[in-house]
Amino acid sequence: MDADAVLHELAMALAHNLVAARNHIGMSQRTLAAQTGLARNYLTRIERGQANPSLGILASLSLVVGRTPHELITPPLTSSQEES
Repeated sequence: MDADAVLHELAMALAHNLVAARNHIGMSQRTLAAQTGLARNYLTRIERGQANPSLGILASLSLVVGRTPHELITPPLTSSQEES
């Protein structure tokens, strides 16, 4: 896998896991943006997998949603992985 593919996979994992974590705690996108100091449109891009945030932003997001950075960037299991 090349570097671009790895970055895309990480961005998509972050997008999926961040939205799931935010919804799990009942937090709006507006509130998450305010608590992390991010512009809401930038947060939207992160949640769509269209942005690659810095490690500092990843750390801020993880603190606010109560997940570790590792949990936020770990790709979710696919159905074939769950069956193994």
